[in-house]
Amino acid sequence: PSQELNSSGGGHQDVTAHNPLIPANTYTTPVSTTPIEMPQSKELLFLLNKYPIMWKGAIALKNDQANVQLHFLSGSSNIAEGAIGALPNLGPGPMRIAQRMRLEPNQIEGVQKRMQHEGQWCMLLALPHGTDPVMVNNQTAVLQQGFISYLDSKQAAGIINLPVPEQTSPYVLHIFPPCDFTRINMKRFCPELMEGAGDCGYLLIVIATV
Repeated sequence: PSQELNSSGGGHQDVTAHNPLIPANTYTTPVSTTPIEMPQSKELLFLLNKYPIMWKGAIALKNDQANVQLHFLSGSSNIAEGAIGALPNLGPGPMRIAQRMRLEPNQIEGVQKRMQHEGQWCMLLALPHGTDPVMVNNQTAVLQQGFISYLDSKQAAGIINLPVPEQTSPYVLHIFPPCDFTRINMKRFCPELMEGAGDCGYLLIVIATV
């Protein structure tokens, strides 16, 4: 079962969406009109273009907040777009992780079963986002220390329940730190990204509706 996380502090940001996939009132960081200079190899940048960016914005866990970009890896693009379109239902501010799920075999098996329902799940990769190398390095440090290290110490994945009034069941976002589950699935769906993404820090997100 999921556990509630207590949080305090952590301000909200005034942010604006420019991506046509994202509703105007979604809390995202501005998308730069110039190419983002990432401190990564040309090979990794080529691969990131292969896996399109679906969303850029802030995520929060307890008192930490990081800017990330979500890359589509596999599954249903309709699920990804539907979940992103429903983000305003969480209210203003960053996308906050308020629950966690233990990384135990029965919990992992439950996620794997959801991934067997064709058209009912998708997988995204969250990477640090910034408009220049210094900002990317800062966001990488926050992501690694405030999110990856915390979830790893708890041996848990983050959970966000995203309600959608017109649907009978909400979108459920399972947010995994690097672990056996993420390595197995990245090797399956995007083996080229494993080394580069591991160097800069990442979270693997499985969104399901069942």
